[in-house]
Amino acid sequence: MAEANISVAQDQFICPVCLDLLKDPVTMHCGHCFCKVCINSCWDQENTYGVYRCPKCRATFHPRPDIRTNNMLAIVVEKLKTEFQAAASHCYAGPGDVERGAWRVECEVWSRVWSRAERLREQLEQEIADLQRRVTELEKLKHTHDDLHYLQEIKVLVSGHRSPKFTRPDFQSDLREDSGSITINQHRLFDGVRKSLSALNKRLEEFCLEELIKIPQHVEDLQALLPEPKSRDEFLQYFCDLTLDPNTVHDELILSENNRVVMYSGIKQQYSDHPERFDSYSQVLSKESVRGRCYWEVEWSGDGAFISVSYKDISRKGCDDECCFGNSNQSWSLYCSSSCPLSFNHKRIIT
Repeated sequence: MAEANISVAQDQFICPVCLDLLKDPVTMHCGHCFCKVCINSCWDQENTYGVYRCPKCRATFHPRPDIRTNNMLAIVVEKLKTEFQAAASHCYAGPGDVERGAWRVECEVWSRVWSRAERLREQLEQEIADLQRRVTELEKLKHTHDDLHYLQEIKVLVSGHRSPKFTRPDFQSDLREDSGSITINQHRLFDGVRKSLSALNKRLEEFCLEELIKIPQHVEDLQALLPEPKSRDEFLQYFCDLTLDPNTVHDELILSENNRVVMYSGIKQQYSDHPERFDSYSQVLSKESVRGRCYWEVEWSGDGAFISVSYKDISRKGCDDECCFGNSNQSWSLYCSSSCPLSFNHKRIIT
């Protein structure tokens, strides 16, 4: 049987990924052909949530297609390769051939870089969409009336967020392999996407920080709904272990037993100057701060003792009411005495 001669252009058998003659060719459902290694490499790098695309027309496939070698096409390509090699052995470079060859290499490199840049751009856009979804969910949570559900969801959303990590090709390495004369600043390709991603990350972090700051208040609100403790055992669940702050103690008071005991001496001690020290009233603050529902026990002896609670920024210098426990809206004071009943002082109102 006579063999038919088919005239075809070599470009029809070029792989769009490696820009070389097809090797072990496979045909996609959309009709485009690729080297089997090239299309598998593209899909392995892409792996965007189980959706796979044709690098040529961007047609999507789900699940990943089971691609097989097109044996008929492989035979045709191999025959073409043999014919072109035979023809090339009788040819010599003419005027302009070298320049055209260099121009083609440059175009091939640009095409390869652009194809990979497109895949990375789509991956970045997917990350942006995920961040936008998280921001939307957080904003919806602001309006919830279920405090426990609110705190749990905030924790899940914050802990579930991870900074995006991309497996991208090394553009500069590829370019050095293909053409040492071409340098591309790949960062310019993604400036807009990176700025959007950075802005969304910052917005998400600020939003989460604002909501986390509110959590102690939510906890206090929830504590207020709990029943009042009545027995000592019930009070002990709110126990706070407190020590006295030597930087705040007045110079007529003496601390002992690892700053857990204070005694009035009436004699000035040689304490160093300190901006937090009380200089007029015989008072001392605890080193630990408290908030919400707290419980501690005090043992006292002698004529009497004042047990007080105040804000941390209470005035320390001078004889004004703002410095004395119980004489302003910054503090509350309970006076214990063996000779008279308990009395409570707040804003100079004694009860």
